[in-house]
Amino acid sequence: MKVFFEKEVDSIQSIAIDKLVEHPYHKEVYESSPSSMLEESIKRTGDKPIYPIVVVPNPENDMYWVVSGMGRLATLVQLGQNEVEVKVLPYTCEETVKNLI
Repeated sequence: MKVFFEKEVDSIQSIAIDKLVEHPYHKEVYESSPSSMLEESIKRTGDKPIYPIVVVPNPENDMYWVVSGMGRLATLVQLGQNEVEVKVLPYTCEETVKNLI
């Protein structure tokens, strides 16, 4: 398995929220805002979303692009979380990342 930022990728990891940034293409495709329905769902499942937020490494810095789950992330931020579990995929090719979105 490829190593990035000294961690395995394509696995579930706990990452600080301030390391997660919405991918610019994601902003073009989706509206990402907290939702009361999503908040209730996350609360019912132990303050964790059923499906993890999906990220890819940003090759320009030590941040991660969010490619799936900005609504979940916004809701978790609203709930006061500072760190979240994410699935890190090993892709950095822009075309591949856009296809994930």
